[in-house]
Amino acid sequence: MESLRKELAPQDLWSTGNEAHPQWFNLPINLSAYAYLTSFEYDGLWSELDRVNQFVDRHIKSAQELVDDSQLYQSFLFKYATDAYRRKMHNPINGMRIWDFKEVWPGIHWCFLDYFRIPKMSYYFLKRAQDRFTVNFAYEEALESQVSGTHLQIPVWVINEFRREMPVDVHCQIRDLKGQTLWTHDFSGRIGNDESREMGIVDWTTPDAAGVYVLSGQVTEVGGTLKAEDSTFIKVTPKLFSRQLHLLLIGERKYSLPIAQMARAMGLSVDVISEGSIHHLAELRDSAEIRRKYDVVWLASFESLWKFLNNPAAEALKQAVGQGVGFIHTGGLGSFHGGAGSGACLDFTPLAEVLPVQIETRNDLVYGPGVETTGDIAERFAPVKEIQVEGQAEQGWSASKLREYGLPGFNAVELKPGSTEVLGIAGRPLLVTGRYGEGKTVAFTGFTPVYTERHAEWDPKVVYPYLVDQELVSDPVKMAYFDLFMRMLVAASGEKPATSYEALFASRDKPLFETLKDLPPATVNLPAMVKGTLTGDKATIPITLTNGSQYARLVRVRIGWTASAETSPYLLLYSDNYFDLLPGENKNLEVKAFAPAGTVGPIRGNLVVEGSNVSALQIPITLKTQ
Repeated sequence: MESLRKELAPQDLWSTGNEAHPQWFNLPINLSAYAYLTSFEYDGLWSELDRVNQFVDRHIKSAQELVDDSQLYQSFLFKYATDAYRRKMHNPINGMRIWDFKEVWPGIHWCFLDYFRIPKMSYYFLKRAQDRFTVNFAYEEALESQVSGTHLQIPVWVINEFRREMPVDVHCQIRDLKGQTLWTHDFSGRIGNDESREMGIVDWTTPDAAGVYVLSGQVTEVGGTLKAEDSTFIKVTPKLFSRQLHLLLIGERKYSLPIAQMARAMGLSVDVISEGSIHHLAELRDSAEIRRKYDVVWLASFESLWKFLNNPAAEALKQAVGQGVGFIHTGGLGSFHGGAGSGACLDFTPLAEVLPVQIETRNDLVYGPGVETTGDIAERFAPVKEIQVEGQAEQGWSASKLREYGLPGFNAVELKPGSTEVLGIAGRPLLVTGRYGEGKTVAFTGFTPVYTERHAEWDPKVVYPYLVDQELVSDPVKMAYFDLFMRMLVAASGEKPATSYEALFASRDKPLFETLKDLPPATVNLPAMVKGTLTGDKATIPITLTNGSQYARLVRVRIGWTASAETSPYLLLYSDNYFDLLPGENKNLEVKAFAPAGTVGPIRGNLVVEGSNVSALQIPITLKTQ
């Protein structure tokens, strides 16, 4: 932040005066001034701010927070990648090269040292990750929420770049932000010289209490002096229901995968039958077994389902619903009757009786008007936004989110007698609830999200995982579907939600790092004065910090000298910076200072300690000649 103040005028850095101009992400900054200093100018600035908004913080309140958030994204990214590369040391990765380590002109770049030779946050994250002897966790979903009750298995790795084999002990524990220990385990083993090795698995089920938990590991050389530590966060969100509900989802993978991942994010156990496991449809012949295993059956779009779902299986599903299993059917090309050569033709099957709507006996697909004529047969159509609530607003249903984004299409159906139309679309039923025997039924005729595999550009064999938190922010229409699916599952299961829809959604929507930024204020205790020893032109300064009763986030220290630059140390090397402290935790730091030749003490200055939730503290510091 000190460097940026030298590069931008106060009114450009952060000012309400900028609100009259175009804004990105509601930030009152001078975009032209920032872009001029940023690599790739406007493209680079947008890319940086977009990633900060998606992965770090959606409610930035000051220029300091903007700096911290952008540096935190860079820091996490480089440490996450470095940890992964070092776990693959010599298999197949034989080294790493960091591009552009130091800035050669003032600006907003991806370097680790700024133009004034001040280390950024990422410098210290990279320094820890690249220690010759270290421990890290292979936690792929480090930024993704984990719903309460999720069984996690996180490998623990040790990296040794010393030229000797050694026995090691690894101590792992999980604590909440109050410092209470929830889980602990020790691993022992040997690691060869210049080797990385998995030492064990953190096997843990996330607790009922939502919040952020800290997984930490300490590795020590048995009989030696080497030791290292590392930590990562596990963000836990609440379940929709107080008990574990079991869902059977039947649908093509491109339709069933988004539904399954969203349902799991709500805390449901989900079994899926898709085209890759279509033979399991024939096993659905025992209605009692279906009732024993599942609370709800969800039928998504499935091309030509009438050919694959034989009558005994369809009858068993119908009987299970009649005896109390909830049933949901959602729209698509292969739903209801369907069309475009992909029809499900449910009107040919016993499941038509279960639905709370009457199915057409012909192509039932409805699209909005065309928006672009293409060069092939696949045209593009506008979303259908004529969505309204049909007399059920008092029961918590809403059309606002769906109406904002619209639906890519829907299946035309008619309401059955005794059913309730909750939402309508363009004069047709969109969401209908009803009953079949003892079972509650829900029909949503709108098309649901389509999953397309995304492959890494550098290796087509690498498939990116479907992460719900990222999908919700990168494709906002999925927020509307997530909200809708929660309400549909409540309606079909008959279970009352244990967490409000708004609270569950908000807990997933808020990024991990923003959650940590909003922690209660913490207090770090310091000595009355810090003293260092100057020997020749080098000084060593020991510093001890003791945290108070609250978790302290991204604590950083810096020293400013009161004497002139000619007689003060010109270079300071901190053993660590931008670190977290658990309640009551002590932190010992060492600062090495390099002074001009012939410098004689005492040299006086001030030590400043601050953090994301730690107000700046200042104490005097003195270097005395030894």
